[in-house]
Amino acid sequence: MAFDLYMTQYLTGVTESQLRGWSKKGILVPEINEARPMLYSFRDVVALRVIAKFRAELSLQRISAVLRNLEENEFTEHLSEYRFAFDGKSIRVKDGDSWMDIDQQSGQWEFISFEDVYQAFNNFKGEVVPDLLNPAPGIEVDAGTLGGAPRVEGSRIPTDALTELLRDPDTSEEEIREFYPALRAVDLKNVGKFDSVVYGAA
Repeated sequence: MAFDLYMTQYLTGVTESQLRGWSKKGILVPEINEARPMLYSFRDVVALRVIAKFRAELSLQRISAVLRNLEENEFTEHLSEYRFAFDGKSIRVKDGDSWMDIDQQSGQWEFISFEDVYQAFNNFKGEVVPDLLNPAPGIEVDAGTLGGAPRVEGSRIPTDALTELLRDPDTSEEEIREFYPALRAVDLKNVGKFDSVVYGAA
């Protein structure tokens, strides 16, 4: 599953200019396609949410230094693979059974789990980044289903398949529901709202 620029912005709270800048600076280069159109993997989305959580309290220069320190200390897996701790001043990364200070600061440590990264949080602008697993009413995301593509809650129907049909002026909602008989009218309404929030300015 590939996440386009609009969906990635929505799910991470990171702006288009930040995504492009972070890719150029090597902070996070899209795994699937770094040229136009930029396409991100589910792992990229998780990693971007980690960076966005840190960016809410730290400068980009500090985050860049931490990422360089990770590489220098041979933490070379995708950023989404690591567990972090943050005390408001410094960042640690889980290294086996211990924690390594990769930022050389100190304070009261708060451990950042996948649950923290997946839950809604405020980015550095104070804007709410949606819950990753339930980014909108009636929409859910699961890395193990459809490669993490947003889908209609309780189904395997990806939202992007429905949005293409909903945007087609020659296709009625009745025809869509004939093709997907398990869909309810509220499901199409939820997908339509989700599409307008994610792609409204596209």
